[in-house]
This record gives sequence, C-alpha cells and structure tokens, in this order.
Amino acid sequence: MSPRTAHLTASDGVLSWQILSGGWLGCKATLAIGVQMRLGLFDFLNGQPMKYFAENLAGSVGQRVTATAGNFGALTNIVIWRVAPPAVDFLGTVIVFTIVDWRMAVALASAVVVIMGGLLAFGERGRHLHRTYASYANEVGGSLIDVITNMWSVKAFSARSREHARLAASFRAEADAQRDSWMYTEKRGSSTTSRFGLWPAACSPGRSGNGARGKLRPATSSWSAL
Repeated sequence: MSPRTAHLTASDGVLSWQILSGGWLGCKATLAIGVQMRLGLFDFLNGQPMKYFAENLAGSVGQRVTATAGNFGALTNIVIWRVAPPAVDFLGTVIVFTIVDWRMAVALASAVVVIMGGLLAFGERGRHLHRTYASYANEVGGSLIDVITNMWSVKAFSARSREHARLAASFRAEADAQRDSWMYTEKRGSSTTSRFGLWPAACSPGRSGNGARGKLRPATSSWSAL
C-alpha cells in the first residue's frame, strides 16, 4: 500500500469516527432541545388569554406541542444519519478523484449539484401539500383526544352519534390530504428520478396489494419532506 493510499484510508477512518461521535452528541443535544422546546411552548401557551383556549381545542394544541418536538427530532436524525455520512463520503470521493483527474471530480460534483437541485425543487413544490396534511393530522389527533377526555359529557348528552359523524368527516378530510401528499411524492418523485436515470436506484422492486410499484425509498422521501 502506497503512503498516499494509506493516508486516504486513515483519513476516511477518522471521518467515520467523527460521524459516529457526532451522532452521539447530536442525540443528546436533540433530546435536550426537545425538552426545552416543549417547555418553551408551554410557557408561551401560559401567556395566552383564555379566549385563545376557547377558540382552539386543548387536545389539538397539545398535539402540536408534542409534534413540534417530534418533528425536530426526526429532522435532526435525518441530517445526522442520512445527510451527513453521504456528504462526507462525497467529499472524500471528490478529493480522491481530484488526485486522479480533476475532470472526474468536476463531472461528479456537477452531477450531484444538478440532481440535488432537482430534488430540492421537487420538494419545494409539494410543501403546501405536506403542510396541509400536517395541519389536518394535528387537528384530528387533538379532536380525538378531546372527545375521549370528555367521554362522560358525550354519553351524558347522547352525543355519540354526532361525535362519530364529526370524527368520520375529519378522518376523511385528513385521509384526502394525506393522499394528496403521498401521491405527489409517488408521482412527482418517480418523474424526477427517471429524468436523471435514477429510477432503478430510487424505487424498491416490491409491490403493494393492488400491484402498484414500490414506494420511493426514505432517502428520496426525506428530501421531499424537507
């Protein structure tokens, strides 16, 4: 093994160790920030007038507080474990290609920039659909919690059929929003990846119950979720 190859191998090992230690530190920091975030949102809610709580369901508000911390943790997990390692590998590959032939490094970097630009543009166009679904999900989850919490009142006033009908309408509206968000990821994602010749790598070969093609892998879905 030549000294240059040994140096590159050692550098890659150091970078991998740094990624693992960064993941450990990121885990502790994410959990601590999640606790502080929920406490901060609770303090913010404490300062709101009673009119705010009369106009917003308590379960929905609590659901949003919990979902905010959960979404932050999920985003941090994606950045640390799905974005940072490939980014480090990409930088190492660019360095190796530059040593071999700088034109190879330029071609690789250009391809990555074009592909990532397409994925980011694809995700940005579907942002409103994902936000709509998230809003419906929080509202429906909060409504369900409120109904269960006040089940005694529901039974006392014989409102079970009315609450059932109201929740059914809310669940259908949430399902419609989820379908729009999901199908945008499926249709637009397959179109975007096929333009760059990435369809075999971006989609799994499995089939669903109705014979449809497999879903996009999390690597592509995570970028659209951003």
